[in-house]
Amino acid sequence: ITVQVGRTGHLTPVAELAPVELSGIEIRRASLHTEDVAREKDVRVGDTVVVQRAGDVIPEVVEVTGANGEREKFPFTMPSACPECGAEVAREGSYHVCPHSLCPAQTRGRIAFFASRNAFDIRGLGSRKTEQLTNEGFLGDVTDMFRLKDRREDIEKLDGFGEKSVENLLDEIEKSKNVSFERFINSLGVRHVGTKTAQLLSRRFGTPEALMAATLEELLSIDGVGEEVAKSVLGFFGDESGRRIVGELLDSGVAVKEESESLTEVPEVSGKTFVLTGALSVPRETVAEEIAALGGKISNSVSGKTDYLVVGEKPGSAKLGKARELAETVEVIDEEKLRGLMKKRP
Repeated sequence: ITVQVGRTGHLTPVAELAPVELSGIEIRRASLHTEDVAREKDVRVGDTVVVQRAGDVIPEVVEVTGANGEREKFPFTMPSACPECGAEVAREGSYHVCPHSLCPAQTRGRIAFFASRNAFDIRGLGSRKTEQLTNEGFLGDVTDMFRLKDRREDIEKLDGFGEKSVENLLDEIEKSKNVSFERFINSLGVRHVGTKTAQLLSRRFGTPEALMAATLEELLSIDGVGEEVAKSVLGFFGDESGRRIVGELLDSGVAVKEESESLTEVPEVSGKTFVLTGALSVPRETVAEEIAALGGKISNSVSGKTDYLVVGEKPGSAKLGKARELAETVEVIDEEKLRGLMKKRP
């Protein structure tokens, strides 16, 4: 059992597994979520366990089924010091957190998230290259992303960074500068603000400047934004470092597309709740964004509030089974039918 430090400082215990195939993918690691969960399931080194992909995505340990005779004697316990930076770990409810914002793992995580599909979507900059550029001092925070072009010759000297690969990476970084406001908000990594909340904020405020000037009352007036989220947003933009990051990104040439320019509601999609499962012709994140841009909502699980389950190749059996149970209210459609709904106009 190893401990992973995320971009927000949360420590997550991870079960290191003998390779096993699950839904066509080889799984070597599975989340144990928290110390409490690991202890409740009594997961220890040497155990044989059942794993599943939570939400068809994240592998997790379901239960212990046996041991191979080498079972760890004592239950799993979280470390008292951050395994990345050595800072004293704090307990926040069920979670253990590294409070050191400059922790190398948090820095790498924030930069990797900034480049991910749901943020600036910089192709060719995966976790390995992000870690390498961070460790070598080229990326200290996300604003350094758009300064890499000034250090091109130095980057080309790194292992795995040839002249052509650096050229391609810099081209992708330059193209990423044109970004929707929703993605821009998401890229900042504001605590408690995920893709859904970023979408709500982008529609309500329209521009970075308007969001930075938002009051607590304005934030709480948004359906779906609670007090914890609102205070987190105010804290981020009220802090000098948060405002600096936004200012430097805009000064570097990042062009944020106002939400009002891209939102065109379609009656067959607007207000409807969609769940996606299986492989589609394009990444599911892209489909989710297209649905949201037409006024639809995305959910990770099928429930009585779901209108459509969009099924691709090798769909998750749990979602499909639940949709069949709720056949009176949930319509199961394929990607072609979805595209047809999205084309309809008032």
